[in-house]
Amino acid sequence: MAYGEPVFRADRVDTNGIEVSLVGHSRHTSTESWMTFSWRTRLSPGGSNRRFYMHRGEPWGMSTSVALSMLHELNDQHRLSSDPAPTVRPEVLFSTSMTPDMRSRIWTQICLPEDRWSQDVEFVVTQDPYRRNQWRKIGIVDSASGQVAFRSTTLDGTYPPKKIIPSWTDWYLDNSMLDCEGRELGAFLDLLTGTREPMARTLPPVHGHGV
Repeated sequence: MAYGEPVFRADRVDTNGIEVSLVGHSRHTSTESWMTFSWRTRLSPGGSNRRFYMHRGEPWGMSTSVALSMLHELNDQHRLSSDPAPTVRPEVLFSTSMTPDMRSRIWTQICLPEDRWSQDVEFVVTQDPYRRNQWRKIGIVDSASGQVAFRSTTLDGTYPPKKIIPSWTDWYLDNSMLDCEGRELGAFLDLLTGTREPMARTLPPVHGHGV
């Protein structure tokens, strides 16, 4: 499975002054081709690139408005809903469409102890049957703080950049910066634009960090 040259790049300066980029590469096997997109950011304004999702005890996140601007730019050039992707479409689960029990269960599998979310949180989880459902790509948006996070988790205990989260069962945090395919980014765009009807919240906070 090979990477091609970058075919898309969106660059912004986040509200905290840190540069952030969304980069698209073509990928292919002997029979298929598709796009992979990666989030890249600096550790500080003008500083070195951030290598890990968790840095000095802080998870990565960014301004919702900046992320939305970048995703709209990408979608204008590369329609995310029609991204070919390898073999099958990922399963997409929006928190607004979940039962309260399902929402609570999945939230405990994606929320980090270091997260500081308000009660105004929604999320989307994509799960890839192409990888035997071993991976999830996750978007979390907090409308109160105007912050969003995109992260990846895995069931693969042999994956080198994994990070053990004591409160999680079976799942590990992918401690690399997120990369994903177009349809997964399309689900993130749907999350940020609020295209799913909200479900009434009836759940208490999990570990004090959101619902």
